[in-house]
Amino acid sequence: MYILLCGYPPFYSKHSLPISPGMKTKIRTGEYRFPEEDWCMVSDEAKNLIQAMLTVEPEKRPNIETILKSSWLSEFTTHPNTPLNTSRILMEELEQWDDIEAAICETNKYNRMPSDEKIDISTSDNGILQRRQERQNNNNKK
Repeated sequence: MYILLCGYPPFYSKHSLPISPGMKTKIRTGEYRFPEEDWCMVSDEAKNLIQAMLTVEPEKRPNIETILKSSWLSEFTTHPNTPLNTSRILMEELEQWDDIEAAICETNKYNRMPSDEKIDISTSDNGILQRRQERQNNNNKK
């Protein structure tokens, strides 16, 4: 919940390490902050709930029922009727898929070489291929 509200974890490591000794100490002691520049718009109720959830002693932390009944979560019993466009967008993409697939097939046909067309590699300007051919010719002469 801390990360959802500010965008970074309450405990983090320095020096790009997955976990540092300083980070372990902060976790064990429950040392974290709510920096004003990132938390000024977050309510005290939300901060209080996070503090309770980050309590060091597990037996003193609230259980899920208590969390769900917290004043911060329980005050929001309704949500705005925001129309989501996700299903419409997915349906439009699905309807267009046949056209997209046909265009991909046409492009692939155009880019493929006919199977009966052979490339003459004897006149290739590839230095590696030329040295290989010279070695083969020298081996055949022996």
